[in-house]
Amino acid sequence: MAHVEYLLVPTGMFRCASRLSRGSSFFLFGPNPISGVGPFFCLMSLLAPAACPAQTTPRSEIHATYVGSAACKVCHAETYSRWKNTRMANVVRDPREHPNSILPDLSVSDPLLTFAKDEIALVYGGKWKQRYFKKVGGDYFPLPAQWDVSNKVWRAYFVREGTDWWTPFYPADNMKRPTGPLCDGCHSVNYNIQTGMATEWNVGCEKCHGPGSEHLTRPSRATIVNPARLDFVSANDVCIQCHSQCHDVHGTGNSADLIRPANVVCLECHGPHSPNGPHAASIEQHTHHKIASSGNECVACHMPKIEQTIANVNVRSHTFRFISPSETEQLKVPNACNVCHSDRSAKWAADVLRTWPEVSPWRVTK
Repeated sequence: MAHVEYLLVPTGMFRCASRLSRGSSFFLFGPNPISGVGPFFCLMSLLAPAACPAQTTPRSEIHATYVGSAACKVCHAETYSRWKNTRMANVVRDPREHPNSILPDLSVSDPLLTFAKDEIALVYGGKWKQRYFKKVGGDYFPLPAQWDVSNKVWRAYFVREGTDWWTPFYPADNMKRPTGPLCDGCHSVNYNIQTGMATEWNVGCEKCHGPGSEHLTRPSRATIVNPARLDFVSANDVCIQCHSQCHDVHGTGNSADLIRPANVVCLECHGPHSPNGPHAASIEQHTHHKIASSGNECVACHMPKIEQTIANVNVRSHTFRFISPSETEQLKVPNACNVCHSDRSAKWAADVLRTWPEVSPWRVTK
């Protein structure tokens, strides 16, 4: 196993110092090795010996290791308490430690349910769908059925050829598709691809703040990464490695743990008097929907629920581009208008848009 050390430099960035062997795995947070600028924070699984990107030697270096999120609770009790109840902290669960984590009743027979409770080593998810994983040797493999939480039915689970980047490299067999090289680097902290071990499952404190042993010993700003104190590009990239800067992984009372209600988030940069638009006298004039109505919400048109997560359950799209009803007619993709006006046709919605004087007919009919 390769020896890896993490060096925390005064700017809050990490670099690694190690002699890496074939197959070693580590997290790196430092200058992007591709562009040479901006932060780079991800699980690296090396197939050949390599050296860390060059970085100016800092005035002081701190050698840190991972200690787990529970160690943070002593000083950061309130933040830890909020985070502990988020999906970030609970998307991957061991049913032996959390007996209530398995949502469906496995005693009820179903043709798709071909595995028993004692085969389930880990469960994944619980909001829209829940998947189940069996441990074979040192790795985990997806079982062939998933639970549709919204419809409360079993559905087959198998990633079809061509629907994800890795399918050409693995056989068409769930039991030959290990989660180690495909999933676990993002859904854990400090995952080691050689040993299949992680400091902890889920997105723990050190996923964003880096290894915390030195901070535990000597609590100070100099011994931990706080994205709030990084420059805006580096800070955003810490979050954007998985999400965007609109969410608070520690938990909020808003949908999807948004830092503020959706319209408030949008209107911090957009608005009638902003150069970013919308270019209308008011939001109501822009949306053609009454104030406080669902159609007047930014996400209703720019993040409609058209992205399929399982069967007939859709979640919000993150394209942010308005998809016109005409594109539904031409490309058979869903559009924002008919998500709400489901009793009407795409042609009806397109015809209505053409009556809006400030909307370009070309954009509506493209």
